[in-house]
Amino acid sequence: QTCALPICIRGVRQAIGGIVATSVVFFAALQFAAPDINKPGTKSLAEMVRTRAKSGDRVLHYHEFFHDFTFYAARVVDVVAFKGELELEEDAAARASGRFTEEAKFREYWAGASRVFAVARKRDVKELFGDATFHYHLLAESRDHYLFSNQP
Repeated sequence: QTCALPICIRGVRQAIGGIVATSVVFFAALQFAAPDINKPGTKSLAEMVRTRAKSGDRVLHYHEFFHDFTFYAARVVDVVAFKGELELEEDAAARASGRFTEEAKFREYWAGASRVFAVARKRDVKELFGDATFHYHLLAESRDHYLFSNQP
């Protein structure tokens, strides 16, 4: 089968035009979705914990689990009131580890004599920081996260 050259060229132009138009729409959509796709990291806060925390100090993730934090801090963390993608219901050993606690247990750790570091998204601590009975020391912050402790 053969086609007349002008018809073939027109078909190729339409196909390329369609690809270009689809690409433009795709990249425009990515611009709007980028804040939800690119989760801000906690590397700078984790590095601070790595240099300051001592072996007996407890490090907690508050209402979220920050995968990059555990890597850069080079330590195991506990998680407060969050399950998410961790799927604890599927892992009996993780549930039994004591590393996943609820708010009441967090308050016990916080009031104890040991130093506790916590990292949280800013939006997750509004109620906590608004509680006049909750005393904390803000150690550092990034665009979207706080690092705070029960001791200076």
